[in-house]
Amino acid sequence: MSYTGGAYAEVVAASEYTLVPDGLTSAQAVAAAVPASVALALIETADVEAGETVLVEAASGAIGGHLARLAGRRGARVVTTAGNEQADVDHRDPDWRQKVPDGIDVVFESIGGPRAGELTAKLAPHARILAYGMLSGEFPVFPVAGLLARGITLIGFGGPDAYGKRVAAARAEALGLVADGTLIPVIDRTYPLAEVAAAHARVESREGAGKVLLSPALRPSTPAPAA
Repeated sequence: MSYTGGAYAEVVAASEYTLVPDGLTSAQAVAAAVPASVALALIETADVEAGETVLVEAASGAIGGHLARLAGRRGARVVTTAGNEQADVDHRDPDWRQKVPDGIDVVFESIGGPRAGELTAKLAPHARILAYGMLSGEFPVFPVAGLLARGITLIGFGGPDAYGKRVAAARAEALGLVADGTLIPVIDRTYPLAEVAAAHARVESREGAGKVLLSPALRPSTPAPAA
């Protein structure tokens, strides 16, 4: 398999490829490759250690789910947030901040906006914040004075260094973790290439759980069930 732009086609040119481990279907590999690789690279960048308390935002998403699993595998105490009741903290709740425990050592911040900085009071001294997304559509805003006073490290994760190097380097290991059952890819629906608009509408609706895939091999019809 390969990771490249312009992939909405039956045939594409790619400058590199990653071997898919035995036992994984193409759909499982595609669904897991990016989120699992990003999660693994984030965990390694944060250097999560056993006994630390880790807060994972948007844990119902693909990257967040893998982050929670990997942090727990390292022996960390994991606290999750999401827009549902399955997470430890439902961030739709107006009082969500009060439900986040004190003493957080690592935050994987993917929401963005001013709410990112609202977690500062919950952090342990010398905590680390890994900012890697902005699901709110806004860049994260942090109180710099508060970070400096408590020795908190803010790490931005994005651009060519993160995705062109660290994520790419983690891809083979991440797929291996999927193959051995450590990480589980979740596929919402698979659409034919001709129904790309419907696939994007599904993503934008936020009604599904898991990855939405496109398959050139499928004929236009009812979306295939999750694999």
